[in-house]
Amino acid sequence: MARFELFVAKLTLSFAALVLDRTANAQSCPPGSQLATVTVPGSIASTTPPFTNVILPVPKFHAGPGQTLIEADIAAVAVVTGSVQAENLSTGPCEWSWCLGGAIQIAVPLPNTSRLTLGPHLCGTDQLGPFDGTLDYRGTSGVTHSNLSAEGQTSLTINDGNVLVQYLTGTGTINFSISALPASTHSGCGNLAAILTNSDAITISITYTYCSPGADMCVPGRAGVIACPCSNAQLPPGSTRGCNNSAGSGGAVLGSGGQALLSADTVVFNTAGELPSATSIVLQGDALVSTGTVFGQGVRCAGGVLTRLYAKTASGGSIVAPQSGDPSVSARSAARGDTINPGETRWYVVYYRDPTVLGGCSSTSTFNATQGQAILWSM
Repeated sequence: MARFELFVAKLTLSFAALVLDRTANAQSCPPGSQLATVTVPGSIASTTPPFTNVILPVPKFHAGPGQTLIEADIAAVAVVTGSVQAENLSTGPCEWSWCLGGAIQIAVPLPNTSRLTLGPHLCGTDQLGPFDGTLDYRGTSGVTHSNLSAEGQTSLTINDGNVLVQYLTGTGTINFSISALPASTHSGCGNLAAILTNSDAITISITYTYCSPGADMCVPGRAGVIACPCSNAQLPPGSTRGCNNSAGSGGAVLGSGGQALLSADTVVFNTAGELPSATSIVLQGDALVSTGTVFGQGVRCAGGVLTRLYAKTASGGSIVAPQSGDPSVSARSAARGDTINPGETRWYVVYYRDPTVLGGCSSTSTFNATQGQAILWSM
């Protein structure tokens, strides 16, 4: 008979001024904006330890116009997988105890931090009979446990403004250094043949919190919104993007900065992940299509009266609107016949030309779209 226990490492870490007490230090956004988040992952595929100083890059916060990072939550997850086998070679029965485990160290390249430590373990005990004459890790004297898995996780929250700006904001990556040792053990049964194998997979994700006038919505395939229509789901799966495009960017992303104040409108939209020089339209709707509708190779939730606010040409797959010399979003909306009143919400999406049609979509579907954003306008 085998007994198993799963131990998940839950680490409470002290990192001086970098650990956030959310109650005491939580930051708020100015009027006309709200807290928004974006999560970016990085991972190391399952690798057999030992290994040392393997670099895992995770993208920094790429701030759009009018966006300032106010918090970063780093989450690390390690999964150890493997198998354990044993054969009792003695003439009497015995009890064999084992633990499949990992010992992972993550160096965090930020000031005043120490290493994150993860130690996932899965342990068990087996009663083995006298040697049955065959070394096969089965039968009455042997045992094989395959496809074992255990997970450990820990996290770190940063809200030091200088660290956020200097180390976590920009167009590059923050590079974590990962080291791991094998940590599987066994005991009992003095005359025993045993084989223990394991490998470690590590994922580090960073959730960036910033102030934005727009709240993400209309992410294809999530929260009741229809899936991407051309078998072109965003990448990585579950990310806050529009549908993947022929550039293979994983999908275009819409962001916003500034304040949605009708008396002092500073809202600025920005995109990333479009085709390099795509013609792009900022579209506004005065109603919500909650489940979305097929829109070229993408999905659109902006509905009702649709207003084209700005037409721009992407540079490096990105646009910014409005730009210097353009009317503000609310002024442009009013000039196009949709006057926004205080307390009203408008829904936004950017669609852009993508002449290569993916999947089984119609040959006329020569455009794609970002995810959507909703903006509640105030005076």
